[in-house]
This record gives sequence, C-alpha cells and structure tokens, in this order.
Amino acid sequence: MGDEPTLRGLLGYADRYLNPTWERGALYYPRNDQPYDQAGNLTFMDPVTGNAMLAYARLNVPDGMWSLYNRPFEAEHFRQPALVDTSSDVDVLGVRFDSDRQVLRLAVRSRGGKRTQASLELANVPTNQSWVVRHDRRVIMASGRSRPDDRFRVTLPLNSGTTRLDLELTS
Repeated sequence: MGDEPTLRGLLGYADRYLNPTWERGALYYPRNDQPYDQAGNLTFMDPVTGNAMLAYARLNVPDGMWSLYNRPFEAEHFRQPALVDTSSDVDVLGVRFDSDRQVLRLAVRSRGGKRTQASLELANVPTNQSWVVRHDRRVIMASGRSRPDDRFRVTLPLNSGTTRLDLELTS
C-alpha cells in the first residue's frame, strides 16, 4: 500500500526465514506447515503466499493496484499491438507500445542464460499496415503483413543477454 520500508522488511524476513527456493528460473517459498522454528520465528508458508503473493509484492509498482481501479486503460489501449504469447524458454523483461512512433518495443532474454530459438506471438497488428522487425537494432524481417486474425509470430535466436526487439508499423 505504498509503505516501502515495511515492504522491504517483510521481503527481507521472507528471504531470511521462509526458505526462498529457485526452481526452473523462478523464485518461490515452499509450503511449510510448521508455525514457528526453534528460535520462535514465524515460518508457516501456504502455497498461495509462497507462489504468488510474495512474488506480487516484489513487483511493487507504486500505487499499482490503486491505478488499476482509479485510472483504468482506455479502450484504445486494448487495440494497440501487444505481445500475447512466448515460448516457455523466454523471460519478458518489458513491453511498451510507443503510439507516437508506432513501435512495439520488447526486451526479452532466454531463461537460464541458455541459447534458444525464441518464439513470440504478437496481436493487434493491423492487416492494412506493413511492419519491420528489428532485433538488437538490426532488421530481421524487412517487411510483411500480419495474418488475417491480426496476429503474427516472430522466431529469433536468443543468447544469454537481454535482446531488444522493435516491431515498427509502416503505412
């Protein structure tokens, strides 16, 4: 609820006493039915808190929930080009549509730092416009058109670092 010091304290406690565990590139806190450890520290962990609630708290977008309810997206937002699916070996670090430049910017990386052939599915790409896809600022698809359902798939190699992908719409 915007209380940054309390959030840092709660997450610090979770990291110290609640057995943080990394599995397949994801952090979670495993279920623990014991209420306290021998030193009297609270150690109970249910699956919802360990798998979702603490992860959600880490996102900590200031006033994020308040904004969802009090400043909802306009209908136009849902008509903009968007990333809708990825192959399972891809971490998405960020996606933003720049409406002034008509560019969908994505930052992705391979999960676990392994080389992979990534597949990204994009939606709301108008069929009446051509597009250019740039991978780390190099053109990888010079021009094309989306499928009749306004979707298309981009397949590209990913290495261990972050990759920038720009989908630029042209008239």
